[in-house]
Amino acid sequence: MNVADRAVLVAVRDDILNPELVREVIRTALGLLEPASGTDTRREILARRLNEIERELLNLAGAVARGGELDSLLAAVRDRERQRDLVRTELATLEGLSFVSQAARRDLERAFRAKLADWRALLTRHVPQARKVLQTLLVERLVFTPKADDTGDRYYEFTGRGSLESLLAGVARAKVCVSPTGFEPVFPD
Repeated sequence: MNVADRAVLVAVRDDILNPELVREVIRTALGLLEPASGTDTRREILARRLNEIERELLNLAGAVARGGELDSLLAAVRDRERQRDLVRTELATLEGLSFVSQAARRDLERAFRAKLADWRALLTRHVPQARKVLQTLLVERLVFTPKADDTGDRYYEFTGRGSLESLLAGVARAKVCVSPTGFEPVFPD
């Protein structure tokens, strides 16, 4: 049992929790947090609209100074100021989303990497706790198959499927299938 425990824990550590594989999964998951496409276009449209409103306000101020119809000009100024405030608010919201997204991405990446390091360390140091990590990572039971090589030496091959979903806590999912030669990553379409 100790030999099997060690072989499984090392395989999971080196293959499922392979830093290169996890780095790619984290990169993909963080890519899902990118601001929605069209954000830059929307920002440009709003900036142009804000410039238009500012010009209109200048023109209205000029009309007031020239002695135009005061009630209608003041109503138009109030309307343009309201529009300007709405556009500024939406622009600020877009900027805030980008900032929060970048900050959240950095925090998540740090958390993912810390969790990966903890799990990798646990797998070879504390077998009882490592079993809990295995329960989290493995999607189904491991299957051990007795084998014999050409010389008659007997050994076991084990296969199973794992997932990094619990590492990413719902941000992204990567499926990992285990073959007799080791753990081979398979990403869903």
